[in-house]
Amino acid sequence: MHTCFSLMHRLRTVFNAVYAQRFSARKPLSSFPSDEQIADFIEDDEYQKIKKNLTGLQSDYHHFTRKAFVIQPRVKWGPQRDDRINYSLLLRETIALVETLPNWKVNASLTMSTTSLNRKGIFGKGNLEKLYECINQQEVNALVFSVDILSSAQQTFLEQRFSLPVFDRYSIVLQIFNDHAKTKEAKLQIALAEIPYIRSKLRDFHMHGAQKESQFMQAIGGSKQRLLEERKKILRNRESKLKKMLENVSRNRDFLKVARIKKEIPSVAVVGYTNAGKTSLIKALTRDESLQPKDQLFATLDVTTHSGRLPCGQQTLFIDTVGFVSHIPIALIHAFHATLKDALTSDLVVHVYDVSHPDVDNQRETVHHTLKSFELSDKLMGSIIEVANKIDCVPESDLKTSENEMPVSAAKGINIEPLKERIEQRLLANTNRTLREVRVPMGGEQSQWLWKEATVVGVRADPNDENFALMEVLFTNASFARFKSRFRYDE
Repeated sequence: MHTCFSLMHRLRTVFNAVYAQRFSARKPLSSFPSDEQIADFIEDDEYQKIKKNLTGLQSDYHHFTRKAFVIQPRVKWGPQRDDRINYSLLLRETIALVETLPNWKVNASLTMSTTSLNRKGIFGKGNLEKLYECINQQEVNALVFSVDILSSAQQTFLEQRFSLPVFDRYSIVLQIFNDHAKTKEAKLQIALAEIPYIRSKLRDFHMHGAQKESQFMQAIGGSKQRLLEERKKILRNRESKLKKMLENVSRNRDFLKVARIKKEIPSVAVVGYTNAGKTSLIKALTRDESLQPKDQLFATLDVTTHSGRLPCGQQTLFIDTVGFVSHIPIALIHAFHATLKDALTSDLVVHVYDVSHPDVDNQRETVHHTLKSFELSDKLMGSIIEVANKIDCVPESDLKTSENEMPVSAAKGINIEPLKERIEQRLLANTNRTLREVRVPMGGEQSQWLWKEATVVGVRADPNDENFALMEVLFTNASFARFKSRFRYDE
């Protein structure tokens, strides 16, 4: 028996190596722009002037040392009041976002009440005066308002009132994305994610103070209306070119996906709130030592794929995805649709969350809301595996999980094997894979085909005839139909 399994392992290794080499040798068609072309396009001077003028965002932001004051508005009364929001936790998260940026430090923070986030100055006259006094007592050179997005009129008013650059959560996340973007895909998608943000500022263009626009209008000549139309045209053209560039990403990924489907390799998308431990979990599941998880917000921007095996021996691809975050428009995450699309049309979704986080319930709700916005199939939504990560950071007496949740510690390797078994169960069901025992001639063409085209789980000699082998094989419906047709196999 031991000899049979040893032989099975060696044969599997050889087949995997051969076909991995053949698969990797096939190059997808590509007319993808070079790094230099992308850099030149993204850094276009005309666009960068608009970006800086309307939003304060700069491509060289990391060269500046920022000492930030973070202000958390708390809607205490009125229709915008939401008792589900824990403002102290939201403030803490915004501080963490700010300090993710290189050379940025939060020197002060506070929470202040308001009746509406739509007010021009966010706060009433009295609270604005108090805020002015607080700011003057601190050594700061930037203000960050912990709201998803400020209107252009609000930003202009606040910058003029406090004589400091003003940022919102969307702009901070955009700058983090810019800092962490390494690949062509990520850089293009971030450039695309800026467009709706800048366009939202442009919508209330006529509310801008004349001071802010005078120099720019003099440079191009004409009226505010002409300036508005010029900017709209620049944004439209840029958006169109970015989308065309990203179509190449989709074509490349579609090519690889077709090859993967042809080989019938199932895939598992691992999703979750930023810094929930997605990369750590994939490393634990695949034992891929090249993965280097970071305790950092938005450490992963590119959708990456890592090969692993289920307990039954089935090769499976685990897909790492960009993290989600609350209180920013979903349009920011949707800008990554080209790469997320491949992940979210996988065979199974694993949702990992940080069970030790004090705002874990809202984080989970954010992820589920975002997934629904991508219109996942009913099969995927109904089979999501919920993984409560970082249980090593929670006292055992405080840990509460339901039957539908898998408590694990990716960093410590706790409960990883039971999680693999649950992934196997759901994945085999979603992909209509069935474990069958087939009787074939020992070392013949049939057994070679099975090693190549299906997943061989076990091999043993037929006790009634040593010239035959009994092979436990994981088939898809399609692969079993091909096997029966080719070899006229009769069950």
